[in-house]
Amino acid sequence: MVKTKEKAVPFQEILSSWTIRKKMLLLFACVFVPALALALLEGMDERRDIIAKAEQQMMMVAESLAAQQEQITAATRQLLGTLAQLPEVQYRDIKACNVLFRRLNQQNLQYTNISLATPDGNMVASSLPFTPGSVNLSDRRHIREAIRTLDFSVGEYIMGRVSKVSSINFTHPVIDKNGKLVAIIIAGFNLNEYERYISRIQMPAGFAMSIADHQGIRLFRWPENAMATTGKPVPKDSIAQTRGKSQGIFRQRSDDGINRIYAFRTMGLREGAPPHLFMFVGINEEKVLHEANVRMMAQVVIVGITGLLAATIAWLFVSLVIVRPIRSLSLASQNVGRGQRGVRTGLPHHADEIGQLANSFDSMASLLDVKEKERDEAEQALRLVHAELEARVRERTVELSAANAVSENARNDLAATLENLRKSFSTTIQVLVSAVETRDPYTSGHQIRSADLARAIATEMGLPQDRIEGIRMAGSIHDIGKLSIPSDILSKPTKLSELEFSLIKEHSRKGYEMLKDVESPWPLAEIVYQHHERMDGSGYPRNLKGAEMLIEARILAVADVVEAMASHRPYRAGLGIDAALSEIEKNRGIFYDDAVADACLRLFREKGFKFKGLHYNQ
Repeated sequence: MVKTKEKAVPFQEILSSWTIRKKMLLLFACVFVPALALALLEGMDERRDIIAKAEQQMMMVAESLAAQQEQITAATRQLLGTLAQLPEVQYRDIKACNVLFRRLNQQNLQYTNISLATPDGNMVASSLPFTPGSVNLSDRRHIREAIRTLDFSVGEYIMGRVSKVSSINFTHPVIDKNGKLVAIIIAGFNLNEYERYISRIQMPAGFAMSIADHQGIRLFRWPENAMATTGKPVPKDSIAQTRGKSQGIFRQRSDDGINRIYAFRTMGLREGAPPHLFMFVGINEEKVLHEANVRMMAQVVIVGITGLLAATIAWLFVSLVIVRPIRSLSLASQNVGRGQRGVRTGLPHHADEIGQLANSFDSMASLLDVKEKERDEAEQALRLVHAELEARVRERTVELSAANAVSENARNDLAATLENLRKSFSTTIQVLVSAVETRDPYTSGHQIRSADLARAIATEMGLPQDRIEGIRMAGSIHDIGKLSIPSDILSKPTKLSELEFSLIKEHSRKGYEMLKDVESPWPLAEIVYQHHERMDGSGYPRNLKGAEMLIEARILAVADVVEAMASHRPYRAGLGIDAALSEIEKNRGIFYDDAVADACLRLFREKGFKFKGLHYNQ
């Protein structure tokens, strides 16, 4: 027997055989499934954003702690270097050294002990009581490094032989006038001091941090945990993550069994030297994502409930507005058509409502020629149905009009939301401005005044409004990098040393690091990075020239110089606006862009521009 191939049923024929309710459910599924997928995609995007913000927050904390540690190291280097030059230390006046060290230790409680040792490691003086000749430190790394390098050195995690306190030791060689090593001066830093530094920072829930020495031995861990105690090595995987990098982000399960997002910073005593300290700052990844997961589930539930409610309403709507009238018309037509059967419409009588309607009208048409009265009655029935349909159409028109009004309200709400986001971004910028000016009160208002002048110069040059707004935003936070500089340097009333000035010069780069991952319609990070560059390449930190600089950075450079010279500084009185304009005019085309300099000079000399809230000599 030959098998005949079964003929495929066209999809359109299958669809036409469905009831209106089934077709409505298919249409609803086509709308609901993409909406559910969109809610899930938005939830995943929010998770990524939250992780990125957490990473940025951890890196900022790591940078802050690193800056604190650099300040500790610099202060200790200065202290030991000064002591190494004192006559009582140079000539090993043991009695005088003991008195001096004890007084300094009482004034600087962050040190466990300040002591002096001979080149063979024998301790001869100390701020703490000890038996002379009983303590030899020649096996300590910080002693060996000081002898080897004849320079400031850092040791590793130890338990002090005199102080009996866990510490990390700093050393400085004592060199006599003949260039000979005569002694080594030592300061042990109390590792418990890190807890005091941590208490100053508002840490998020699930936060943890560790500091390790060059061997990876944990110097400090907060909060304390029995699985990760001081004096034990941090996981080798954590040290491996830092190889060849000064900072970075990684994910890892910590010793306490919690998955964390970690930021790290490595620190060396000098450029090119291997790290002597590792700083790890982590946050509980589960707690970071908990809120995003809850929101995503809430969105899915809301979409599901909304979809179910919409399906129920649609089901009732179709039943009341479409299915029931058609069935009523079909029943009425069948009643009229109970008689002679003749004329047919020729339409297929499928099981759907339209097929039933065609069948009813075919039945009714067969009686039109023989029963005029019945025809009139049928026409009357049709008029009633038509009137009912028109009423339904009018009702539907009113409903659609209401829906259009709701859509218009939604567009208005979206516009209001965008405006609120813009105001929120501006408020964030103002908070950053306040943070910088709180650290550097002597330059209060400098950023805002520089931003106002930069905006006026950009307007004078005819730049588009959007770029002008970007210049104003960048000007408002161009010194944000000063958050990483010790406040005593920022407010120092005398001339800065070379080291202090080199730290100040780092604020452009630090500002770039803080802003580079911030999403913004303007290149804020790059403008901040370039605002101390000069047209001839003499600026810093990258010695950019001419067209290598953004036009926004060239404008901000001129505004920054004019405001800085006109206003007061801790180490001098304001020089006045005339001196500032003379500087711009003299170095026009050398340090400063021609067009920018000309626009600035016109503003002050022809258009009467003045800084708001600044009193200066003309």
